[in-house]
Amino acid sequence: MVIAQISHDLERRIGKTRQREAIFSLFAELSERYSLPSQWQKSPQGRPHFALRPEVGISLSHSAHWVALALDMTGPIGIDIEWHRPTRDIDALSQALSWPTTQFYLRWCLMEAAFKAGVGQPKTLQQQLAPMSLNCGIVASLGAGWHYLLHQPDPNCSMALVMRDPLILQQLANQLP
Repeated sequence: MVIAQISHDLERRIGKTRQREAIFSLFAELSERYSLPSQWQKSPQGRPHFALRPEVGISLSHSAHWVALALDMTGPIGIDIEWHRPTRDIDALSQALSWPTTQFYLRWCLMEAAFKAGVGQPKTLQQQLAPMSLNCGIVASLGAGWHYLLHQPDPNCSMALVMRDPLILQQLANQLP
């Protein structure tokens, strides 16, 4: 897993271009290190994958000036990163989703990462996450062989990583600040 912070951009279009450039730069580093194809394809559902290396899972995320890229050499993986936007009405969203407001971004990231990994559909995941107590830096189970790790690389940024191997997640957790 690689996460990176890129500089703020005032114009959204420039920001999106910088995000794509950062993702491709991170991917170039990892593809060389792990002998991966030089580019990925998108499935009909829009998920990135390697046609010639179907066993390798890849997931991408970007929000504001943060980008994240996750690879699993043995199967599906999901990552999501979300900048805490002050203009977002998280009180209303939390109420609609039956989530505590204080954990809105962690739950949102976990739902998105789980969906990207193929754990389930958003509505089902939303309901599954509602009663859960979430903590950053601790590897926990989503059930059915799936595990997750939550992290806040910045006080205004949340991230979730979902994969099957809890040992790799624990190694990552041990390396996080």
